[in-house]
Amino acid sequence: MKKILTLLTIAGLLDAAYLTYHHYVGNTLACVAVNGCQFVTTSEYAVIYGIPLALIGLFYYISLLIGELIYFKTGINFFLYLCLTLCGTGTLVYLYLIHVQAGILHAFCFWCLISAGITFTITGILIYVVISKRLTT
Repeated sequence: MKKILTLLTIAGLLDAAYLTYHHYVGNTLACVAVNGCQFVTTSEYAVIYGIPLALIGLFYYISLLIGELIYFKTGINFFLYLCLTLCGTGTLVYLYLIHVQAGILHAFCFWCLISAGITFTITGILIYVVISKRLTT
């Protein structure tokens, strides 16, 4: 479980780093399977208070990775619940952003959807870990 969570978090971090890089460099994103990556990532919804959502996502995944690694090393439940809180918040944010893509922009960003899927998966795994810990104690 540790390796899966760590690999998923690193994948999310790399995805967010890719989006952040392209935000600041201005290159065209490689858009796979859907059309609209550039439109979505350059829309008014891609920035909040002047901060790109991709950069916020990068810090989100860095924070999550640090929390996971501390929990794996120490076993202190606080860090498990911190990670679950981060992911729960991330899940709500991604649900809103998917709504923006589908309902407002009528365009999808492949890389954004990948990041959302990673967060949904990590959240599910963390919920499983918390429930399993409670059932065994």
